[in-house]
Amino acid sequence: MDWDKLRGSSEMEHAPESGIMLVYTRKKVIFERYQSLQQAGERLRGEEILEVHLFDKEKEYRALASQSKRFPGHFIDKVFRVEEKDKDCIYSQEILLEMTEVNKTGMEKIQVNNHITYSDTGMAVIDRYQFVEVG
Repeated sequence: MDWDKLRGSSEMEHAPESGIMLVYTRKKVIFERYQSLQQAGERLRGEEILEVHLFDKEKEYRALASQSKRFPGHFIDKVFRVEEKDKDCIYSQEILLEMTEVNKTGMEKIQVNNHITYSDTGMAVIDRYQFVEVG
């Protein structure tokens, strides 16, 4: 998938305008701050993107490359945010970043919000997660 295809998605309209990007490409991993979606697009133009996470303190836009014929653009994307009704089902954990990543993002850690549900047998299941900018 490439950036131009992602920009055509209706979900991309709800992506954070600025924040942190975590992008997996065929050749490298990009983890850095972006000031606008246009700046992120310029940084990613020409890259074969496998997975994208654009997140700020409130929401995360996520897109995954897919070979499935069910997805004509060859990607799946969605915007995630914690809603008030889900607050009791969220387990948050903070992840410390290495110094090289701190220098790129200006953050010492990120937060992961795990949404937990329970199966019919009572087993806890993390059915979705969201990256959150801390600080």
